[in-house]
Amino acid sequence: MQSNTGFRTLHRFLALAGGLSFAILLMGASSSTSRTPAPAHPAPPAPHTNRPTVPVRPNAPAAPPAHPSTPAARLPVPTGQPVRPGTRPNPPVSHADGGTGIQRPPTRPEVRAAPGGGTRFTYANGSVLEKDRSGKPTHFSDPGGGVEAHFDPRTGRPARISTVTPYGRTVISRGPLNERRVEITRPVPGGMERAVHYGNWSSVERPIVGRPGYVQRTVVTGPRSYSMVYHSYVYGGVTLYQPVPALIFAPDYYASLLSPWPQPVLYTPVLWGWPAQPWYGYYAAAFAPYPVYARPDQWLTDYVISTTLQQAYSNQQAAGNVAPARPVEITEEEKAIIDQDVKDELARQQQFAIDAPRMDAAGNEGINQQIPRPNETPVPEQALAIPEGLKDHLFIVYTSPLEVQEASGGNCSLTEGDMLFRSGDSLNPDKTVDVVVKSSHAGSGNAEFCPAQTHARVLLSELQEMYNHKKELLMEGELQQAKLMGRPKGLPNGANPKPVQLASGKVDPNTAAAIADVTRMLQDADATERDVLTAATAN
Repeated sequence: MQSNTGFRTLHRFLALAGGLSFAILLMGASSSTSRTPAPAHPAPPAPHTNRPTVPVRPNAPAAPPAHPSTPAARLPVPTGQPVRPGTRPNPPVSHADGGTGIQRPPTRPEVRAAPGGGTRFTYANGSVLEKDRSGKPTHFSDPGGGVEAHFDPRTGRPARISTVTPYGRTVISRGPLNERRVEITRPVPGGMERAVHYGNWSSVERPIVGRPGYVQRTVVTGPRSYSMVYHSYVYGGVTLYQPVPALIFAPDYYASLLSPWPQPVLYTPVLWGWPAQPWYGYYAAAFAPYPVYARPDQWLTDYVISTTLQQAYSNQQAAGNVAPARPVEITEEEKAIIDQDVKDELARQQQFAIDAPRMDAAGNEGINQQIPRPNETPVPEQALAIPEGLKDHLFIVYTSPLEVQEASGGNCSLTEGDMLFRSGDSLNPDKTVDVVVKSSHAGSGNAEFCPAQTHARVLLSELQEMYNHKKELLMEGELQQAKLMGRPKGLPNGANPKPVQLASGKVDPNTAAAIADVTRMLQDADATERDVLTAATAN
């Protein structure tokens, strides 16, 4: 049996590496325990006498909180959404024009019949509102303000709003369950900043100064946060990202993760801690963990799946949505594909551990010297490699809503937890990849969901990010597994992990600034949705 010295070293390493990517991940995930119904939309403001136009809000960075050292990992609850106990809603948003939002016109618009039926209202400023035969809004555009909105034909609520200004672009999407995804991109020194929020999960991506082609992502999910470095490359005209590891283990340790344990390990749901967590009660009938674990990769497979489902449930609760009535069913075939993904990724990490590290002259063990010089452009060797989004993986949707085009020509919606498998062998001209929906929420009675076996097209960039998210969870699981090895009620010992920190993947997280950016983004998104709805009810 291996000595426990390596594991004690690992535990000390993790305890000291407070700023290291993924060490924070061991704090655990957060789950909401109560369901809150989706809120009614606020009533529109009183009529005014000016034209209907959406006020333009510069997406300037918000100032960081006054006390960033205080426990501020939780994002404020956006206005217009239910307030959970113990939280406060955001303060009112100040509109750039000093008013209260959309304002009504002094004169009647030009009214014409819309193509296909309904009514089209055209105002003097060029803004256009279209309504269907029943009077529900279907489309609104304000070219002067850079605003375009499409409405849900069932409810008349905005389903997708896009705003484009000199300060950046914002897209607000709502799905069949009223779940909301907000994404903003804007120019910053060194490149573009991208922030995304969905449910209980937020990500802020910024370029790393002095390292062309590299970005830092700060992720906030519930009460925990972590940061990672990503390297960008171009494939088929699409900019893709792949994570840069913050630490690696010894090659022999990866070999042990790919080898059977001396005897099967009984690690029950109780040892996982699942029975007391609300997500497990929801997904227990659909997710069956391995009865025993013959190999470490099987344990990691269940870690990736269970953490994905836990995050999906938490995000639904944070968004105030009732979870779909029919959970995603995970078949043995789908689980086998995920397990193969885990084994393939472990083999790649093992090869990276053999090839990548270069010790510095001072003998600092584990300090990787592969950071580009300030004026050095990374060699785009990955540009010739096939991206993971075009390989045989099971892709799990983790931010929603995601509207996709069906092969039959229609559109349907994917939601968090849906599973896809690549069916096309190449990139389509519109930068999408042909997929088949292996498992979906279509059984919940909502006709807008993509049913299982639907053939659809998904952007290559979306598939790549789904794989990256799974890889993040795998690396998190590897740390957790190493921590449990050799402990009572834990897992058997393996080879000495010998953790090695990589300078190329090390970042200095700025969680306070990321939270401030996301908070401002959500406030603006709340106000934009109110403004567009007001414009839609102007007639």
